[in-house]
Amino acid sequence: MKALLRQLIAGAETLLLFTQSVLSVSVHHLASWSSSPAADMTELFRVTKKPVRIVRELNPVVVHVNDVYKALGTQLPDSGPLSVYDRVINTLPSVL
Repeated sequence: MKALLRQLIAGAETLLLFTQSVLSVSVHHLASWSSSPAADMTELFRVTKKPVRIVRELNPVVVHVNDVYKALGTQLPDSGPLSVYDRVINTLPSVL
C-alpha cells in the first residue's frame, strides 16, 4: 500500500493533466476499528487542479484546390480526386 501511495504522490503533478471532468483526487485513511467513517476518516493526500477556461476564436481559411494549382502555375487535372473535390466545393453554398 505504501508503494502505491508513493507512486501516486510522485505522479501527482501530471495525474490530472489529461482529464476534463476530474478536478481533484484524494486519499483517505479509515481505521479498521472505526464505527463512524465520516468522523474517523483522515485525509492523507490530495491533488487538485484549478480549471482554466481558454476560448479561442476560430478563423478558418478556405482554399480551393484550383487556386493552389493556379498559384503553382499548373492546371488542375480533369479527373481524379482533386478535381472531384474542387467541383464539389465550388457547388456548395458560400455560407458554409
